[in-house]
Amino acid sequence: MYKKVLGLILFSSTFVVVLSCGSGTETVYKSNTGSTENIKNISYFAPVYSFKDHESSTSRKGKYLVVYTNHAADSLFRVESERYRIRKKILPEDQEVSLKILMELDSLFEEVITRESIKDVQIPPVLSSLLNDSSEQYFMGILVTPEMYRQHSEFKSITYHLLIMDSVTDRVSFYGRSSKRKRNGYVERFNKNMEEIYKSME
Repeated sequence: MYKKVLGLILFSSTFVVVLSCGSGTETVYKSNTGSTENIKNISYFAPVYSFKDHESSTSRKGKYLVVYTNHAADSLFRVESERYRIRKKILPEDQEVSLKILMELDSLFEEVITRESIKDVQIPPVLSSLLNDSSEQYFMGILVTPEMYRQHSEFKSITYHLLIMDSVTDRVSFYGRSSKRKRNGYVERFNKNMEEIYKSME
């Protein structure tokens, strides 16, 4: 559960929030307003990363996680777009808007995780405006919460959170998280956990 924002870092146009966080578990929340099978043509934002401390985020392992996970997301959703119901990636040109989106996505994830529910969770104003101005209905946010050992030489765990926002209802339609381990690297680990989360949407 997120408690305090400790800092903000920028890696190659990727915003990283350094937060205090707890361990993740495999969890899914679904909206009662409709079937998740109808969620398709999803537009997605670049992943947001929350580290437990500044040293973790600036460590070599932390930087590698950001770079390779970003690559994994773009590659997976491009090559397997039909399987993952992806239409396109959202890339705001204005950096100030990008920062506001980052903070609102973080706030949205925090609210869902804290409440342990997506019922009546409203989309924050900047995100809501962006979604409503678009011709698309569904938008995806991804949050990655790594936890490292004290020496910052290896990850103790990496949890992947995913939520789907509906621009028509202005609500969150789906939330899932997974922390499956995969020994082959960051890309394979991201792909495996996305697969696990999406299984719950079928």
